[in-house]
Amino acid sequence: MKNSNLAFYFWKILWLLGLIVLGNVCLNFRNQVEQTSRETFDMIPFVWVESLIPFIFGLYISLLFVKKWTFNINPSLLWCVSIPCIIFSFGLPLSVSFSVLKVFPEELAISINFWLLNISSLGVLGIVAGLTLILSFFNTHSNNEMQ
Repeated sequence: MKNSNLAFYFWKILWLLGLIVLGNVCLNFRNQVEQTSRETFDMIPFVWVESLIPFIFGLYISLLFVKKWTFNINPSLLWCVSIPCIIFSFGLPLSVSFSVLKVFPEELAISINFWLLNISSLGVLGIVAGLTLILSFFNTHSNNEMQ
């Protein structure tokens, strides 16, 4: 094998080790915030952490797919996938935070929160949001290939 092939294997193994470390750090942070939320009866930080962790994992997963770190925006991926996923994945913590401040009427806040909880419970939207956000900023395709 050539040295360049060994470098690719090295970076992938290093990425995997980073994933394990990131998973451990996120789990410990989540447990710490959950414990604090139980002690203070304030669930808002826990709701935010539950939305941020999948987004962070999406950002980290995107490191596998970026081939060239040159800033080249893919507007269709950014506006049609990334931004809507960010809005939906952070919609629940935002609506919970706003409902505590009494920005929305209570009936509206409850229906919005229930709907957002259903669509964001798996964390897939956060992963997709983080992944597509980086990929939309570091597009590897030319504009002619996308059309």
